[in-house]
Amino acid sequence: FTNLTEKNYAFKAYTQDTAGNVNSTEKRNVNINFGPKITWVQNLGNVAGLAGGLRNVTINFTAYDFDGFADLNDSTANVNFTKGIVIRNSTSCFRIAGSGNYSNYSCVVGMWYYDSEGIWNINVSIADKNGNLGINNTNSFYYEYLYSFEMVPDYVNWSSMAIGEVNRSS
Repeated sequence: FTNLTEKNYAFKAYTQDTAGNVNSTEKRNVNINFGPKITWVQNLGNVAGLAGGLRNVTINFTAYDFDGFADLNDSTANVNFTKGIVIRNSTSCFRIAGSGNYSNYSCVVGMWYYDSEGIWNINVSIADKNGNLGINNTNSFYYEYLYSFEMVPDYVNWSSMAIGEVNRSS
């Protein structure tokens, strides 16, 4: 059998020898399951950094499982952002809704103010309870360059100097 689609099949095999004798197997049920699929990932567009801190980016996605949304292993839901060798992993992912074969998830990924400007790839994954993994890595977003200067403490104190003095220690 080739080109089978994802569903349940029932098979019974027959054979006949040259003398005309017929034999058969019992009915066999086969479930073709390719694992979960990530059918939708939220478009983030441009994301701006947070001066001196961590920007928590919330991203949502939808997963499909042939065996129903209850077959998805929620603890394996994951999103990460990558640019070159830099990886930012989700700190939390949770199911926000599930019905029929579909489940919606919301995840949070932290981006630091010093992360590189440019296009970052979005990688989304989830496994079912049999360990089959669904992956979607077709989306990206633009992380905006952060034009910011933060000084701590917020003042500079110069000791007093007279005009013409040089190299005076404080």
